[in-house]
Amino acid sequence: MRTIQVMTNPFCKHMNFSKALFYTCLLVVLASCNLINPSEPIPTYVQIDSFQFKTSNPVLTGTARQKIFSAFVYLDNQLIGAYELPARIPIISNKPGLLKVAPGVILNGLNGLQLAYPFFKPDTITLVNQPGTIKKIIPSSSYYSATLFKWQEDFEGGNTFTSVTGDTTLNRTLNPGEVYEGGASGKLYFKAPQQTAQVISTATFSLPITASYLELHYKNNIEFQVGIQVSYDQGGVYYEYISGFKPKNEWNKVYIDLQKFASNNRGVNYRIMIRADLPSGMSSGYILFDNFKVVSY
Repeated sequence: MRTIQVMTNPFCKHMNFSKALFYTCLLVVLASCNLINPSEPIPTYVQIDSFQFKTSNPVLTGTARQKIFSAFVYLDNQLIGAYELPARIPIISNKPGLLKVAPGVILNGLNGLQLAYPFFKPDTITLVNQPGTIKKIIPSSSYYSATLFKWQEDFEGGNTFTSVTGDTTLNRTLNPGEVYEGGASGKLYFKAPQQTAQVISTATFSLPITASYLELHYKNNIEFQVGIQVSYDQGGVYYEYISGFKPKNEWNKVYIDLQKFASNNRGVNYRIMIRADLPSGMSSGYILFDNFKVVSY
């Protein structure tokens, strides 16, 4: 019988060992990746398109029409984030929690400045964790009961603005095409050669050094500025224009911070001022106003 000897190639042996080592290392690396990058948790989504704003006493609080631009969202009193509405908000939690949604507004008409408005109540909802689902909610809000309405002008019963300087003034309009809500609004109208106007509220109000804001609706095709005047207890007055607004062909609402001015200028009373000029090259221009409202605590 002839014996056949089978020779093993040393190179093949080395190759088999290297391949085994490679796959072993690959498995270790993959296992390490899974440890470093575990599967991400799936959030429960909350969909908020808008707020519902309520008022039980419009005679006291004035208009209920607000411009709630964003939502500040908290889970168990921890801030999740601020979201421009409408928004779909991812919430990651492994247990039920209390969701608080606070209304946010644009400060001084500047889109880059938003705040949870200190006079609007947040809404609270118990959120049950359901990963991958979308829960649609319509949060509601209202003024805090402690809110003080220092001054209002909605032009329904008259007009408390008077001229300071200029060749035109702010008048009351009953034209349905110019009225925002109710039966009347305010109108500052220019027709060449009229060029400038500065008006002031005849009604006065006090302001604290804490949070205070002016709310108002407007629609305009020329720019205007909003100011505030202080009267000092020892006599004399001082005024400053604190916000300016560009043309808007649809009614808009703004929230203007008065606290800085009031803190720096303590006086016995304050009044709101409006200033505008007819731009060169325009033969006419207008600004419509409604629902002036000063709020504080």
